[in-house]
Amino acid sequence: MTPPRLIDLAPAKVNLTLRVTGRRADGYHLLDSVVVFTDFGDRLSLAPHDRADDHLTLGGTFVAALAGKTAADNLILRALRGFRRRLAPVPSMHAHLDKNLPVAAGLGGGSSDAAACLRLLARHSGISLDDPRLANLAADLGADVPVCLHCQSARVTGIGDGLEELPDWPRLGIVLINPGRALATPAVFGGRAGDFRPPDPTARTVTTTAAVAAFVSAGGNDLRPAATALAPEIKDVLSLAARAPEALAHGLSGSGTTCFALFADTAAARCQAMLWQHHHPGWWFRPGLAGGA
Repeated sequence: MTPPRLIDLAPAKVNLTLRVTGRRADGYHLLDSVVVFTDFGDRLSLAPHDRADDHLTLGGTFVAALAGKTAADNLILRALRGFRRRLAPVPSMHAHLDKNLPVAAGLGGGSSDAAACLRLLARHSGISLDDPRLANLAADLGADVPVCLHCQSARVTGIGDGLEELPDWPRLGIVLINPGRALATPAVFGGRAGDFRPPDPTARTVTTTAAVAAFVSAGGNDLRPAATALAPEIKDVLSLAARAPEALAHGLSGSGTTCFALFADTAAARCQAMLWQHHHPGWWFRPGLAGGA
């Protein structure tokens, strides 16, 4: 009998706010960011196979953007090897990733893919997602992987090692907008200038739609000037989002080129995305839900 294939969603991670609060002696920046996850994203499947090594195949809308990247650098394969070495002796796996999110876009795609792999392996092995060994492995794979492991709204601080869940954060309609441009995270952080901002611990008090709109609008993204200097198209996207009559708030996610607009519900988000797509056929628009526990 063919072993069952394990399948999980690797949702988009959206930084609704991003403050740069300092920089360590080793060069890593310290952040204070509110992160939410969407109900859409990449899709990962795992199936045991009889090959000696793990094997990864790729598909999906943005598969071409992964061309030329070596398997040794892939976070999914690193997650497989790390899980086998540190948690449980799982068999060799055939992993297949449908890459439905833009690459190098500020949506934590690679980290979310790796976290989905860890979730599938934990489920396969009967290991709790709260197992500290799993959290340690996630942190070793990358700064964004720990928050992606649980896919819950959270305030992320430090270099990604500080996590405060936001269980009362509302779910809202969202449209992600990408103008078809990738940005490398090191280049954006390297171009950041200006003073550091103090942390904002008030995210835990946000429980209503109106409070989300006010918090996101006031919080902003400290990487926006550096990102727009490298990719001026971001200004056009943000201007478009600002003119949407039903948008509650908008901004830039992370260190990429993907922007977001928040809406009261998915119906409003879908309607606006359809209108935008009609007038900007070369851009990528994706409506859905984001937030919640």
